[in-house]
Amino acid sequence: MKKLLLSIVITFFAQVASNAQCSQPLPQKVDLGADLDNLTDFDRDRPFNDIFKLSRKMSANVSSPSTFVAPTTDANGWPTQDFGVVVATTLDSAAAGTIYKLKFNGQATVSKIGSFNIQNKIYDSITNTTTADLVFPTVVTNSSGISLSFTNTHFSPTVAGVKNIQIMKPGIAFNGPTFSQTFLNHIQRFSTIRYIKWHDTENSNDSLWANRTLLSSPSQSTLGTGNHGCAWEYCIELANTLNQNMWINIPVKADDDYVNQLATLVKNTLNPNLKVYIEYSNEIWNPTYDEYQWNLTQATIEGNAGGAINFDAINNVGQWQYRRIANRAKQISDIFKTVFGTASFGERYRPLYAVQLGYFDVSQRGIEFINNYYGPPKDFFYGLAGAPYFNSSAIDTGTVATATEVLQALQNKKDSLFMGYSNAAKCMAQYGAISNYYGLKFICYEAGPDTYGSKNIAAKKLAMESPMIKTICQDFLFKWYSTYGADGLLNWFTAGAGNWGTQYGTWSLTQNYENSYKLQAIDAALNFSPIAPSGGFVLPNSIDARQYAGMSSNWSTAVDFTPPYNAYLQYLLNVPPGQAGTYKFIVETKCNVAGKTFKVSIDNQLLDSLVVPNNGNSGYVNDTLGTAFLTEGLHTLRYTKTAATGSFHIRNYLISLDSICSTSITGIEKVNERPSIKIFPNPSESFVSVSTIIANRPINVYIYNSFGEIIYSNTEDVPDFTIDISRYSSGLYFLKIENEIQKFVKH
Repeated sequence: MKKLLLSIVITFFAQVASNAQCSQPLPQKVDLGADLDNLTDFDRDRPFNDIFKLSRKMSANVSSPSTFVAPTTDANGWPTQDFGVVVATTLDSAAAGTIYKLKFNGQATVSKIGSFNIQNKIYDSITNTTTADLVFPTVVTNSSGISLSFTNTHFSPTVAGVKNIQIMKPGIAFNGPTFSQTFLNHIQRFSTIRYIKWHDTENSNDSLWANRTLLSSPSQSTLGTGNHGCAWEYCIELANTLNQNMWINIPVKADDDYVNQLATLVKNTLNPNLKVYIEYSNEIWNPTYDEYQWNLTQATIEGNAGGAINFDAINNVGQWQYRRIANRAKQISDIFKTVFGTASFGERYRPLYAVQLGYFDVSQRGIEFINNYYGPPKDFFYGLAGAPYFNSSAIDTGTVATATEVLQALQNKKDSLFMGYSNAAKCMAQYGAISNYYGLKFICYEAGPDTYGSKNIAAKKLAMESPMIKTICQDFLFKWYSTYGADGLLNWFTAGAGNWGTQYGTWSLTQNYENSYKLQAIDAALNFSPIAPSGGFVLPNSIDARQYAGMSSNWSTAVDFTPPYNAYLQYLLNVPPGQAGTYKFIVETKCNVAGKTFKVSIDNQLLDSLVVPNNGNSGYVNDTLGTAFLTEGLHTLRYTKTAATGSFHIRNYLISLDSICSTSITGIEKVNERPSIKIFPNPSESFVSVSTIIANRPINVYIYNSFGEIIYSNTEDVPDFTIDISRYSSGLYFLKIENEIQKFVKH
């Protein structure tokens, strides 16, 4: 019949364990990060003071380098023949009346391709160095840029005649700062920077650490450089320069050595007060990326070989491919744990499981696989990450939309993310619930307004220049942080300057670092006063069983709710400030079939397995599920049907506050003042040794987790013994011998 997991005594233990969590301090400010854009010769961010770092691949086509012809090169990539190179394009406003400084090792004839002049060219034979000025006229027309040809380069078959080229922005010395101050001033406002575009992770072929881009590589451009992206060292340098957390994306094909070397580099060179978020590739579930097919192939191989992703002999490639994404992300987490140490998990390094926000089922397969095969996901991941974009696709059915119509479409989509029954809204609710169920953060790897598409380009640009876009973006950010909490990191896509007049979207915050309305929305959000999350059902409460996360239609259309045979149903709960404590859970059911059962869990801890009373559908009856200690903030109740046939009805979950959280000194602490039990080491990762003063009789030993569940019991015949805790989740535990209780921490 009933199985109450939390007795009065154990509930007391759990309350003691959670006393420190009676009140949750709010963050000082909302956690707002951003993605950077691609590194290209036409990039408007222009982050490097040495603009040659973003040049295209050097071409054997000397006179027209934009038509690429592969040259012969030395081991470092510098040509061993004459060559041309596209350095930068569309420099109109930045270049007018300016002088760029050129420097390289070697001697050559340097010719211009563009609206500028080469002056003051000097060769120093002692240092084998050539310098020159690239001088732009006061008035620059059309799309002026910088392209150069290098001839008479005095190369040999194996030694480059010209190498180590630098072209510095006006006023910047050759030994000057790496990054543009204008760029730094713009992005310093963010807490975290995501480097997926800088490292060219999408469709990346990187697998070996030896093939990565180096600081000494000729270019750091992500355009036509073999999908290696820029050097990781530059990403780390930028993070250190601005004291910002990093978000890195591991290439899909990267082997374990690559991951280990990258983890070691980050650990040794990133400021130790900064955090690094780790994501496996990017949107591997997306068929438009090469990663999708590669992962599917690998999953097929691993599943057929009896790998972990087929532990339950499901023999389903469609399941395997999503399980493999989670499995590889978990393996990457393990490698970072080895490098950084267990104690740094969740602090210095934060592994993530990135999900598809539009289709919950795709990603739940991965997270449930981790839970069922390896154990609680919170032991391997810091959070789940999605991309809550709001788009204007509703107006792209034709080509005559106005800016006002674009803005209204964005407004409608934005609102549907947080209410209503759209696919994205359903998934937002489901991910919010599943994150809290497994003790994970729900955060955003990308977010913002999406105007991608070839129609209505002029109207979309005007919409981004309208004051209304500030209101829309600001409201989106407010709803995100007020729903899921100020510490729910959101990365805006993208941080810098970009062209809003193309079919490829208006992603950037600005066009030329102007104080745009979108940028004003960002700055307004950074000044939000953090408040406690408002998402979910505020407790205590009576929750209509029809209002589960991800419901597909308006819940108010039916009175009697027959739960569908989903894997589970979830309800997001909210314990407001000052209401932490022990809550009692009751469910109202009616049934006319014997033997129907279901389970109810809170935050991945079983509350009760209920046999539904058969009362002939004569009316609803109350059945107490049990009690659980809930801290302030968000939690998740999960319903799981355990009998597939027949039906029963649920009407309400009745959740009442049984006892409010107390921070007063309890009897447990008093008992521990003169302990007769010693536990060491404490904290521990693998084993604890226990020493007692009890002798000449058997000792009954129990270990409880913070929910009051007995997870270990044994009888010892000696006063000193050792217990293996290596498989326990990280957290607080209670060792009970006789009437004495001691706490210990598993790292």
